[in-house]
Amino acid sequence: MPTTSEKISMERLANRTLYSKLIGPNDALVPVDVTPTFMPGGGLPVNEGDKIVPPLNWLIENWPNDHIYPTRDLHPYGHISLASSYLLEQADGTLAPAPAFTEVRGNDYEFIGRLRTKPHALFGIPHLETHLITVPGRTQTLWPDHGLFDTIESQMHPGLNSKRFRMIFPKGMKPQCDSYSAFTDCLDNPTGFGWLLYKAGVRRIFFTGLALDYCVGLTALDATKNFEVVVIKDLTRSVTPASEKNMLAQFSIDSKISIINLKDLLQI
Repeated sequence: MPTTSEKISMERLANRTLYSKLIGPNDALVPVDVTPTFMPGGGLPVNEGDKIVPPLNWLIENWPNDHIYPTRDLHPYGHISLASSYLLEQADGTLAPAPAFTEVRGNDYEFIGRLRTKPHALFGIPHLETHLITVPGRTQTLWPDHGLFDTIESQMHPGLNSKRFRMIFPKGMKPQCDSYSAFTDCLDNPTGFGWLLYKAGVRRIFFTGLALDYCVGLTALDATKNFEVVVIKDLTRSVTPASEKNMLAQFSIDSKISIINLKDLLQI
């Protein structure tokens, strides 16, 4: 299995071409959430997230059909997934900002009972409770502000040739529900992305982007319900090694997911 350390360099791509027989007319490229918000300097930076941009752009410019559909994580201020939307009751009864990166579990009744929403929040605590109990074992991480409407860092990275995009599919816009996968939100409601791709004739999807252990991985797992799935691993990065290991373990259980590196698509 390819490792994260296997990174394609632009020098290695010089004068190389894609092996066209490996990519057919029904194959799509889906770069997941390649925005500055998930890169160094962004609201939720992924280590070396910016390093995938040059080789990914090379792949975009050389992709042999027009099936390129990037996704974009996009949230309103006051979204249910943002720590800045919450206050947490302290032992003395005072309220303090909820700490970012807190993982809220559906069975942690004491912690949920201490959460309060800030005035700008676009949801109520009952929405969080519904979100957590819909699927047994589900959690909600309270993330730092990221992907906010009308911010530069929520835009697709300027180093990508956007003229080649068929469309940009936004996800996570509903304030009362998070959405790691581009195909379903965290209440398991379809987003319409799958039908859009299928109706366009797509039957196999090549995934890249940020981050492998969250949105890329969960989008890929969801895609196996209706598509063949390939993950180009060296064109992804992960939030943590531990969560990447967990995601790859899920991939290994689902034999429908193929994991390759970009070099596997190059003409020898």
